Amino acid sequence: MLMVPRLEPNILDSLMAVDVKSFTVMVRLYEPMLIRFVRKFIADREEARDIVQETFLRVYKGMKTFDARRPFSTWLFAIAKYCSYEWLRRHRQAGSFSLDDSRQSRPLVLTFADKGFSERRDRAL
Repeated sequence: MLMVPRLEPNILDSLMAVDVKSFTVMVRLYEPMLIRFVRKFIADREEARDIVQETFLRVYKGMKTFDARRPFSTWLFAIAKYCSYEWLRRHRQAGSFSLDDSRQSRPLVLTFADKGFSERRDRAL
C-alpha cells in the first residue's frame, strides 16, 4: 500500500495563500509519487514527467479552489489522473498512441480471457 505523506497544516495554509516556498516543499514531497502514479497510465518517463509538471501547474493555478476540509493528496492525485487521461485522449485522436511499453524489449500483447472471442470476431468480419 502506498503511504502518501500529509502536509503539515502550516504548509497547507501557506499553499492556500499560494506561497512559492510552500509550493516548492509540496513539489519535492509529492513529485516522485506522482511520477510513479502517472507511469501506470503513460509508459514513457519523459511524457510522465511532463504530465506531472502540468499537474503541478494546475494545482498552483487552482489552489484557491481547494477545499481544505478534504485530503490534499486526493485532490492532487485526481488532477494527475485527469491530466494523464487528457494526454491519452489527445494521443489517440492524433493517431500517435502506441501500446509499446518503452520499459520492455517487445510490444505489449493484449489477450482475451474469452476463448470464443477470436471465432466470433472472424465470423463478424
